[in-house]
Amino acid sequence: MTLDTTLQNAQGGAMLKNFATAFGVDPQKAEQAVSVMTAALSDRIERNTLSRGGLADVVDLLTRSDSSRILSDPRSLASPQTEAAGNHILDVLIGDKHISRGIAHRAARQSGLDEAVLKKMLPTVAEAMIGGLQKETEGIFADRLKGVQGLPR
Repeated sequence: MTLDTTLQNAQGGAMLKNFATAFGVDPQKAEQAVSVMTAALSDRIERNTLSRGGLADVVDLLTRSDSSRILSDPRSLASPQTEAAGNHILDVLIGDKHISRGIAHRAARQSGLDEAVLKKMLPTVAEAMIGGLQKETEGIFADRLKGVQGLPR
């Protein structure tokens, strides 16, 4: 299963529609914007995994946060907790507000949605993306890291 499929199937198949509702935008345009944002964030994850420190940051995001809850709870899409968690993810993956703004700008240009709305939506997309990756990797990290001293059990 791919990340796109995971996000499309989340929340009973209504996650993208719920994104549109939560941010007050057209569902088709929201789907386009989310696609642009997830592609850009996927590139950032791939870039981060090229270094040991970056890889450790990505593994930490996947093993320590509870981002996968967003996949089942539509109310969490526009919550302050999701925004804060998403901003943390963006800080880890990108670390530069100019790059984040560039992602929102590209998504606005390609979807026709207002850039200000997409700047607000980006942290939620980041949280959903990490949640999707957590769901895809369930059990993998637990199995691999079992028995490693110093890690919580």
